[in-house]
Amino acid sequence: MNLRRLPMLVVTIAALVAVVLGAGSAVVPTSAVFSTVSAPWMPAAPLPGGLTSAWFCPGVPAAGEEGRTGIVAVFNSGEAALRGRLTVLRVDGEPVTQDIEVPPFDSKEFALDTIVESPYAAAYVEIDGGGGLVEQRAVDPAGQSVAACANASAREWYLAAGDTLDGSVERLVLSNPHDYPAVVDVTLATERGVRVPEQYQGFAVPAQSVRVIDVNAIIGDQTRIGVSVVASRGRVIVGRAQLLETPDRAGFVMTLAAPATRDQWWFAYGERADNVVENYYLYNPGDEDAEVTPVLLGFQQSAGMEAPATIVVADGEVVEFRMADVADLPAEPHSVVFSTEPSTPIVVERVLTRTIDTVPTTSITLGATTRPDGYVATTWYVGLGPSVATQGALALYNNTSAESIVTLQAITPQGVQNVAGFEDIAVAPGAIRYLDITGTALGNQLIIRSTTQVFVERVLPREPDAQGRVAVWAVPANA
Repeated sequence: MNLRRLPMLVVTIAALVAVVLGAGSAVVPTSAVFSTVSAPWMPAAPLPGGLTSAWFCPGVPAAGEEGRTGIVAVFNSGEAALRGRLTVLRVDGEPVTQDIEVPPFDSKEFALDTIVESPYAAAYVEIDGGGGLVEQRAVDPAGQSVAACANASAREWYLAAGDTLDGSVERLVLSNPHDYPAVVDVTLATERGVRVPEQYQGFAVPAQSVRVIDVNAIIGDQTRIGVSVVASRGRVIVGRAQLLETPDRAGFVMTLAAPATRDQWWFAYGERADNVVENYYLYNPGDEDAEVTPVLLGFQQSAGMEAPATIVVADGEVVEFRMADVADLPAEPHSVVFSTEPSTPIVVERVLTRTIDTVPTTSITLGATTRPDGYVATTWYVGLGPSVATQGALALYNNTSAESIVTLQAITPQGVQNVAGFEDIAVAPGAIRYLDITGTALGNQLIIRSTTQVFVERVLPREPDAQGRVAVWAVPANA
């Protein structure tokens, strides 16, 4: 199957009936109608002015357990109010829809466990007139995880870095926002070979519902787990809830899977330090071996440093690439791109653990991709950013041969404002630049504007203690 031709979805028409059942009550929506567009990309901010834009959030804990919760946040960087609907999906029971309105230059958060009760709840947000930005934050006693919400459902989803070792737990959260059922097949790539669990072949995800798959129950204790979820009927959203509890990894990660395999995966943020372990996991769900070339970027190579060798990833396998194995890598920031032939696309995730005062904090980040037409954004958005002063909170990689001039803006009640001291930041060609977030940038939606194409990752302090760091992509503008 040619993954580049897979359609993705955006909302073009949504018909919802609001029937007032009582003060503060929610209603069940009628069917939303979605249309197909071009091949999948990473979550991106649509231009305002369309009929309707939609955001599909992969899910958060919503069972009402102490210390486990989650929110969906809707951001408005424009001068007119945003209006639309939030629909919350759950494992058991009907979906719940409520009208939403976000004032100009403002945001609103919705705690999903106050709307439904479910082990995990997913949501989609429809914004009349397009525009907006929607992200989610999942909360667990082991930490918090921020993720942008997808612009579309898809037929195929992939993950490369699952872990069920020791006390770690991996769950797949499948949601179907459509008014017709989806049927999927789940394949797991493990250290002991490819597993095709019978109970998850032809697995039904009913219309407007959530289903949770416990990976631990299928394969037991393993690491380096690749996942393929392929729909034979319909389209779904796939997220992963990953709890890490090994001696050298700790944290909670809940993010989107990749809606397609690709022949290039970019990572803007990388760090060589004694307290940082940076590993990459390369998953090949195809039926041919892939030859993958890792290229380290953004720094002056030392005299003794050798470029990493080509990595062969056999079909149905996950291979680990350890940054610690790169000889003479300078102790300075770096970026990485993994490339393979277009005929053998793969999926790449980074697992990065920073240990502070013997406490490890781990984040898992899917690589960024160019849009199928080669586009890389010059404008990036951050909805959920740091609320405390954070050094190196934004990592910018300039992947062009021209100098980039970057301006950081904050969305305040007074409108879009340049952040003082961050109006003309030079980023050399092929270089990395870290930006600290302080002052008026704290707690506000941010916009990063560049004169050239750039990749932008945010490196957020782990809540609630802000001791560790977790990495997640900013959201590119979909020009």
